[in-house]
Amino acid sequence: MGMEQFAATHYRSLAAWLEPTAMQTTRGLVLARAVVEELRKRRIVLPTVAVIERLCAEAATSPYSSLAWLRSPPGPPTARAILAHVERLGAIREIGLSIRQTAKLSDQLRTQNSELYSTPDTHH
Repeated sequence: MGMEQFAATHYRSLAAWLEPTAMQTTRGLVLARAVVEELRKRRIVLPTVAVIERLCAEAATSPYSSLAWLRSPPGPPTARAILAHVERLGAIREIGLSIRQTAKLSDQLRTQNSELYSTPDTHH
């Protein structure tokens, strides 16, 4: 069949390959599916689920994705969540992201934010 056994070199290679995907999503299942698909493309025997989970967790929390918390949803409309959201906005301003850069944020996150803070129509 021409398949390779999963080894430490594959782990390091996949960790580097996964970083760009981890910068765009906080969903572990999306990362795990990407890893499995890539392993199949490379014709590498799948490691245990624990190894895939660890690989995805490390990619999602790597120093390269240290700004991942900026992409996280603001949470419920409570005082604590709103304060956390204000902190995120302050961090964005501090690092000097331009409008062009912030426009690259996912449509999904912008939709989540607008739905969370929009006022529901109470008139029937």
